[in-house]
Amino acid sequence: MNITSKHQLNTRSTYTRPCFTICLLISVSLLLTCVYAEDWPQWGGVHRDNKSAETGLLKSWPVNGPTLLWSMTNIGQGYAGVAVVNGVSYVTGGNNVKNKNSVGTMTAFDAAGKMKWQQTYGSEWSAYGTPTVDGKRIYILTAAGDVTCLDTETGDKQWGYNIRTKFQVKVDKTMGYRCAESLQ
Repeated sequence: MNITSKHQLNTRSTYTRPCFTICLLISVSLLLTCVYAEDWPQWGGVHRDNKSAETGLLKSWPVNGPTLLWSMTNIGQGYAGVAVVNGVSYVTGGNNVKNKNSVGTMTAFDAAGKMKWQQTYGSEWSAYGTPTVDGKRIYILTAAGDVTCLDTETGDKQWGYNIRTKFQVKVDKTMGYRCAESLQ
């Protein structure tokens, strides 16, 4: 009886280890796919309705607020929202919002706060419009009327023009354009 018990024990441990390892790998893989939150590729989110499908959010905040994970400096000033796609955040900012000759800057950074790239994109009074991400392209409309398309991976400029000059569109010289692009 001892021989049978030993044999069964050895057989079980021989098959249990690989099975346990496979189950562990599958569990970790599933966990990693759930780590990233839902994309927010444009103003108002996926459907431009400001609704998120995220679950498990806090019902109440800690007294001192949530723990700060990281912060970013030297990204310019402005009021635009952030676009987030595949764990990369894209934010715009102006370098001198007190004068109308400011240059806009797009910054891309990963979920850990590490900057991927930074690119100037045109004249910016102050960054108001949330960037719009569509696949490998990100679009920006500045308060001054510059429309620019950048590559999401590198930040390289793909094209750009000013809608005031190209289409003879008038703009309020005090406020400028304060909207986010909508792709159709």
